[in-house]
Amino acid sequence: MEIDRDDGRSPSQLRPLSCSHNVLHRAHGSASWSQGDTKVLAAVMDLKLEKEE
Repeated sequence: MEIDRDDGRSPSQLRPLSCSHNVLHRAHGSASWSQGDTKVLAAVMDLKLEKEE
């Protein structure tokens, strides 16, 4: 017995996936990931803190 989900997919079907890297040029590293309506953007920045004298 397979029950369809609200969006019409069967239990064995995944939402469309996509990912890419280096999406932000000023970051040391960045990536975006999406699955259906869920989207994630991650970045690694180098924060140059001033040294106390």
